Amino acid sequence: MNTIIRHLKVFLYLTRYSIIRDLEYRVDVISNLISSLAWLNFSLILILVLNANTGGFGDQWEPPQMLLLIGVWMIENGFAYFLFYRTIKQLISDVYTGSLDYLLLKPLDSQFLASSRRVALNSLAGPIEGVIIISAALSKLHYLPQIGDLIKFAVLVIVGLSIYYSLWFIAATMSFHWIMVENLLTTVPELVAASKFPPPAYPTGFALFFSSIIPVILMTSSPVRQILGNLPLPYLIYTIAVGGLFLFISRRFWFWSLKSYTSASS
Repeated sequence: MNTIIRHLKVFLYLTRYSIIRDLEYRVDVISNLISSLAWLNFSLILILVLNANTGGFGDQWEPPQMLLLIGVWMIENGFAYFLFYRTIKQLISDVYTGSLDYLLLKPLDSQFLASSRRVALNSLAGPIEGVIIISAALSKLHYLPQIGDLIKFAVLVIVGLSIYYSLWFIAATMSFHWIMVENLLTTVPELVAASKFPPPAYPTGFALFFSSIIPVILMTSSPVRQILGNLPLPYLIYTIAVGGLFLFISRRFWFWSLKSYTSASS
């Protein structure tokens, strides 16, 4: 417990320092925020156009449910960029230059430090707009979620974020073994973008692939079904188990890859 509190304090300190550093360049933060909002709303417009032309994908995935999907995606994508993107991108540079030595010598968990040194303040636009969209979709459905469903929804959003993080971190850890890793970092958000659509939108093979091998569909469809109170318990357990499995894989892959690291001093 003391170890968790210690790491939490370090994370809060690093986050505070990163935000203060970003706010020294307010014009840059505002311009990036506007750019993020424009990109997010472009995705929203595409979904709205799709809904207008198709009417959704069956009874369970009508336009309001599709809006819930895009809202959850905005929350998870925004927090992923806010919490991890800058640090994970820096990790690749540290591996190539040997600067990772300074991180590994610190008396803290190396994966924790490799994932949480900097945040991107402008990315918080995503979660804020996502909450607004979810509220609007629920209002359109005239549905008020139960407290228990909201708690499970929050847990599943965190699980979805953990899957996003694991995919990103595994891609960055490939830098220990491969040079062209930056392309993988840009590929991960493109894969996660598949979660903006429900399983019925894909052929059976793709739906199975995006639900098990690279389970990005689970990241949004499970929270949406949970907040609407129609997610079966086995599917809830399965989604949480998949999130835990991907975190475990990312951690094992990290420590295995460290054995291949050649430091600046060696």
